[in-house]
Amino acid sequence: MNPHTFDTYKKVNESFKQKMIYRLGYDAGFFSEYNNMILGSIYCLSNQISFSINSNFSNFKVDKGWQDYFIPFFPENTKQFNKKYNYRPYGNKSNFYKIIKYFNRIDYFTQDLWTDVRSENFFTNQITIPEFNFNGTLLEACNILVHLSWNFKPEIFKQIHFKRKLLDLPKDYIGIHIRRGDKLIETSQIFDLSEYLEIAEKNTSIRNIFISTDDYKVVEELKSNNNWTLFHSVSSISQGYYQQQFDKKMPSEKYNDLLDLFSDVQILCNSSNFIGTCKSNVGMFVGMYRNNHKCHYLDTHDWMPF
Repeated sequence: MNPHTFDTYKKVNESFKQKMIYRLGYDAGFFSEYNNMILGSIYCLSNQISFSINSNFSNFKVDKGWQDYFIPFFPENTKQFNKKYNYRPYGNKSNFYKIIKYFNRIDYFTQDLWTDVRSENFFTNQITIPEFNFNGTLLEACNILVHLSWNFKPEIFKQIHFKRKLLDLPKDYIGIHIRRGDKLIETSQIFDLSEYLEIAEKNTSIRNIFISTDDYKVVEELKSNNNWTLFHSVSSISQGYYQQQFDKKMPSEKYNDLLDLFSDVQILCNSSNFIGTCKSNVGMFVGMYRNNHKCHYLDTHDWMPF
């Protein structure tokens, strides 16, 4: 029997005595939140800590949070105390915070394990999960947990499939992700479109490109290059993604924005070759989803978690 199944994960996860609640959707973009959730779940598996999530206070919530878009996978704790005491990355550690954990039999909130989950020691060591008969790299473990948890609700899957169908994509295409907006504030590494195209030319003879970006200027620049057949779903008014602007939107607007994002990312995951950056959380996610198969990054030679 394949050990990497929902039922096996559930049984193993429930067997651990220590308990952790990861708060999903606290203050960052969706894929930053999701990627860190996956890392947290693997850390807990390898350290025999029962892992659950809280998403009903998330910044992407429409009604329930995670279950607005995905089939349930990780157990959820929806209690009110998460809103005030379960933070990402650094939260309340007052005496009352300790009392909350004690009476609810919770050993860890997000902030308690944040540093450990993001430590170099965790990234570089082999991951051992005896209950899964697993001993491998962090990326291999991420690939397993992503494919266990990344399951859209049927109505979401249909809408994403419809969006892809509208693009009339060929069988073989290159997926390129270029992040602008507030990501430029976080990193000093800014790459020109020509650098993405150079990697494409070196690694494949395919000349069909699906471009995923938050800035329509990137599309306009690629349109001027006649060597490529371009596919995209970027609005002509897109001028970069800014998390603070997203957080102020109505739930219905957030829902539609995330549907567009999920559609783009699924297309990137299914591409013949992917080109992007690992410091973009979409790039990091695509690497996990594909187990780094034919993934090319401008900011690192290989997949890295940050």
